[in-house]
Amino acid sequence: MDWHELLPNLSVLMLAGAAFAFYVASRLGVWALQSRIDPAGQQDVGPATLAQWLPVATVATLALRDAPEVSVSIIFASSVACLTLVPGTSFFAAPPVEALDSRHRRAWGMLLPAAVLTLLAGFAAQFTLMHAAVMALQGIAALTLWMTSAPRELPTNPHPSAPQVSPSVGAGFRLLALAVWLALTFIGAWVAMRAANRMTHEVNRLTGAMIAAVMIAPAAALPMIGSSLDWARQGRTGSAVSCATGCALLNLCVLLPVMILNWQLIGAWQRSGPQSLVHGEWLATPERPLPFPMAVWRIDTVLLVVVGAMLLVFSTGRRWIPGRFEGFVLLVMYAAYMWANGYVGR
Repeated sequence: MDWHELLPNLSVLMLAGAAFAFYVASRLGVWALQSRIDPAGQQDVGPATLAQWLPVATVATLALRDAPEVSVSIIFASSVACLTLVPGTSFFAAPPVEALDSRHRRAWGMLLPAAVLTLLAGFAAQFTLMHAAVMALQGIAALTLWMTSAPRELPTNPHPSAPQVSPSVGAGFRLLALAVWLALTFIGAWVAMRAANRMTHEVNRLTGAMIAAVMIAPAAALPMIGSSLDWARQGRTGSAVSCATGCALLNLCVLLPVMILNWQLIGAWQRSGPQSLVHGEWLATPERPLPFPMAVWRIDTVLLVVVGAMLLVFSTGRRWIPGRFEGFVLLVMYAAYMWANGYVGR
């Protein structure tokens, strides 16, 4: 055996580089978007949710035109990773000793109806504009609950103060960080798609949807694991769950409807060009609707329904307090999910 045979495959190195780009980009995005801290010195989960969701949205958008099944697989696989791998790691590393403290707890229960809607859509094996409209309405309902949730009680602070800018840097540095965040996210997504394309040609049994589920989705969820562990060590496991749930809801209720609409526009443009947009041809059912892969429907959506039911109980805040056992169960569920995708791929 030659020494070069022991080196990792170039496609694997490209995926590792994409994961590193996602991690650095997400950290920069959180820092650039997070302009204020609360009186207890704790940062909100909103900027982290947006920064860590952007890699998934970028990869799904780049894959839509040439590999729509990969785009759909990324949306659902990253949602599964967010809801099993991320909270499972948080619960196992630093289990909460009392009810999860989160101001967005009521919105956690909105994941279950969103997952059930996608499960019902899978009977048609394709997505239509009606599905996009229903999921968008579900997203509006979830956003309403998120915004109207009562603020959580802040820890007692011996020296209360008003919210402050954190850290105190100039607007130019923040704009630069935003630019680097967006650039690194796009580069990482482009590299990940190139690596997936190489792998499908190097290994005949590998499909783009399988690579998206077992490789790209965990890479996109990696930054969220780091943030969630930081929150868990601070006793803010509820924030970790809120971030993971927020990313999953953004996937199902924002990104999926946008991908359905984009697919309609792409099909109409390919048929009639710019005139299709003027005459409203994009409203008609395309010759090739956006596919809903059978493996995604059978595995991902069922798992999302199960985890959504668990989150609905967690959202009560009193009846079930998760611990290391629940974290271990979630990690086992994600391992079984990875094995199931590999088995289906074979």
